[in-house]
Amino acid sequence: SPEQVEALGARWREEWAKAAEAPVTRRDLEGLLEVVKSLSLDSARVGNQLGTLLGAVRPFRWVGWVLLAMALFNTLLLLVGLEQMNPESEFKTLAALAETAAVPLIGVVMVFWGGTFRRGLWELRLLKGVSWFCLLGALGYLGGIPLIVQDVQRLLDVQQQRAAQGQERLAAEFGQAAGMLQRLDDPRTLEALAGRILGQPAALSEGTGMEALKGRAAGQLAGLEQEQRRVMAERAARERKGLWLEGAKAVGQMLLAGGLFLVLWRSTAWARRLDAGRTGRKAATQAKA
Repeated sequence: SPEQVEALGARWREEWAKAAEAPVTRRDLEGLLEVVKSLSLDSARVGNQLGTLLGAVRPFRWVGWVLLAMALFNTLLLLVGLEQMNPESEFKTLAALAETAAVPLIGVVMVFWGGTFRRGLWELRLLKGVSWFCLLGALGYLGGIPLIVQDVQRLLDVQQQRAAQGQERLAAEFGQAAGMLQRLDDPRTLEALAGRILGQPAALSEGTGMEALKGRAAGQLAGLEQEQRRVMAERAARERKGLWLEGAKAVGQMLLAGGLFLVLWRSTAWARRLDAGRTGRKAATQAKA
């Protein structure tokens, strides 16, 4: 009830008033001193750990700069070996760039680690360029997606043409063999050719005339032709599937890399607003202190 709540509040106020008016004893002071000592020890421990962590910032950033240099060198090598208007060369180059996208991404994160803490003037000036490099990387990777799709479609067309040419060449070869078989009149030559086609010795006899042997050999040729067509069709299907999978993988990697570069560009806006000279003098003053 309201009366009970009011009575309880009044009782708590009385207790707090008595505690405030009570004199401070020696035991209270000793307890307070123990609390202060424990806080001092914890602060010293945290300070040592923080100093160790901050001491590792500089080598951590150096590794990031090396990764960025390696990524730039690798990109230049890939672009030098690029054959323009060649879909296979373009696709391989773009797929290789997508495969190695993690290297510059990790390098950028390591370079920006720690903000402006303990940085030289040259490093502060480069940070602005690295931030704009993130935007360039985002545009490059996202812009490479349509090129990959186009190259995959062109390679599929080339594979389809090769498969059709292979089928035509196969039909011509077996047609030529069948025509040669039908034109043979020499029994010995027919026996030798039919034996090679059938995969076993073939001999003419009273029950097996030349036309019958030619029919057996022609049937075997037709079966071999169908088998070869099936093998070629399965190989073409595997190649198409593999190309689609490689294209989808490269597109996914390009999309993720472009998105991450865009996020890094937006999150490093502070680096693009840096006054390198002023920030460098401030960092130098802090280092001397």
